Amino acid sequence: MGLLNLSNLAKGMTTPQPNIQEDPKQFLNPDLDLFDDAAVASNNFLKNSSLFAILSYITNDLCSGKFIVPNRPQTQNLLQNPSKLTSGSAFWQSMFMNLLANGESFAYRQRSSNQQDYQWIPLRQSQVSTFVLSDASGLVYNITFDEPELGPLRNVSMNDVIHLKLVSNNGGLTGISPLFALGEEMTIQQKSNALTQRALDQGNSVHGVVKENKDGLLNEKEKTLRARKLSKDMRDTGLVVVDSLEDFTPIEMKSDVANLLKQTDWTTDQYCKVYGVPPSLFGGKGDQQSSVDMEADIYSRALNRFKNQIISELEFKLQTKVDLDLRSVTDPDGSKYAKTIADLTQKKAIDSATAMKMLNSNGFVPDEFMNSALKGGDNNGNNDSN
Repeated sequence: MGLLNLSNLAKGMTTPQPNIQEDPKQFLNPDLDLFDDAAVASNNFLKNSSLFAILSYITNDLCSGKFIVPNRPQTQNLLQNPSKLTSGSAFWQSMFMNLLANGESFAYRQRSSNQQDYQWIPLRQSQVSTFVLSDASGLVYNITFDEPELGPLRNVSMNDVIHLKLVSNNGGLTGISPLFALGEEMTIQQKSNALTQRALDQGNSVHGVVKENKDGLLNEKEKTLRARKLSKDMRDTGLVVVDSLEDFTPIEMKSDVANLLKQTDWTTDQYCKVYGVPPSLFGGKGDQQSSVDMEADIYSRALNRFKNQIISELEFKLQTKVDLDLRSVTDPDGSKYAKTIADLTQKKAIDSATAMKMLNSNGFVPDEFMNSALKGGDNNGNNDSN
């Protein structure tokens, strides 16, 4: 049995399968050559603190956005809470995490008997095989669910699968992971980590050196016994007692080993580069000439790039206009929006009444203040007439 019993959710639901006569031709993704299996790429970033910090930061901000579907409240509610098993935020963070780590992510559109979306089931990359029809008229998918009672689905129509893609080199049919570009950097980091670990282990295994001031007093056996006693004293008490004929020098971590530990900054910068985010947000060096506002603008543009890819797929599959409002992330206190409205008012592009209404409609001006301002305007108008 699977961890989650989805069969109860499927009761009363039908899953229409497309009647495809053509033999599907498998469309293989490029080998990332970073992991033993490309399907587990989304799990490997959990072992890398830099990648985890970057991806969790970005996906949390994307999840903070609000989907807007004009004139289709049912679709908007579906996008805000696609799954019956998890919250909307948890669903979308999983989708966005797979998108950024693997370059693509999948969700199966489970529908009711009247073809209305009942819920979306998120899928791992290893659960989905993508095929292109021999006549290139569309894509089909083979899907294997974790729950055996749902069974495998074959030749699933592309309209029944949400397939987010980040970057593609085959016309948008499949996505490529940004980690593919980090092959050399990740190899260097792995070797650097191994070298640093060996240097640290060797440094910890030798606590110090005892130098005899007079040669020939101890034979090899006595030297070995003496070394063992000193090691035992170091482990037991942390102290070493020597006589006037011996000098003890503790081992210190050399500067070259310490420099190896600084490789983390370099690799963090490389990870930030492929995702287009400022390294200073994640402990990297960053650009010393960039101001806080400049870095915030760079990060905002990176979020919009990811947003555009997400919105493009949703609009294609849902056949309606979709937006993801990220102003709560890029402008949390509304100061940028208010400044824009103030600039437009100053340049007389809009009048003050329109500016007040725009600020009020976006929650920047409270309703009480808005009502008071409108009443004041009416009174002023009456006084002017007299």
